[in-house]
Amino acid sequence: MDESFSSEQRPAAQSVIAVVGRLAPEKGQDVFLRALAGARILPREVFLIGGLHPGDENYLAELELHTTALDLPVTFTGRVEDLEPYLRHADILVQCSLRPAPFRRVVWEGMRAGCAVIATRPTGGEEIIEPGSNGLLVDPGHRAQLTRALDTLITDQELRTKFAAAARIRAADFEITQSIGEPTLYPPTLSENRWRAAGGMYA
Repeated sequence: MDESFSSEQRPAAQSVIAVVGRLAPEKGQDVFLRALAGARILPREVFLIGGLHPGDENYLAELELHTTALDLPVTFTGRVEDLEPYLRHADILVQCSLRPAPFRRVVWEGMRAGCAVIATRPTGGEEIIEPGSNGLLVDPGHRAQLTRALDTLITDQELRTKFAAAARIRAADFEITQSIGEPTLYPPTLSENRWRAAGGMYA
């Protein structure tokens, strides 16, 4: 990975995608790879960032097989201690988890780093993403939707730039805290009325 970070979105064929999460079936990386194979233009690089739990080795082998068979420009990084260099290097962050979860710190981190984000619903992305304004949401496991979202962002550098700028602003409305060992996403800079209108709870 080039250590010189780009503050601008790259042209389609030079774009870089990051997918962050433990390599496991419920994280949906296999759906992502098949969706990416259907994209009109492939990015220059894709980083699949995440380690393995014992028992998931066969899933890694499956992902590697998909990558080779589909001739995709994917690098498996394994577990990394510091995500920020990868997120700052990427143009697009994809969160493709299949299971609902109340919190997606990676989505927030990607938006803060200036990525245009694609995330699944209802798996935490809708807490912070405003579709069509600062990112895109797709249904979990829906390969065709994910391909369309990838096509939309990869091919439209101007839209990615718009989303990335809006994402930084949106991410600044939120902070991360730790409560009894669990990360919580909350918006300290929102007015009380806006906070209540938003539902009063993002954790």
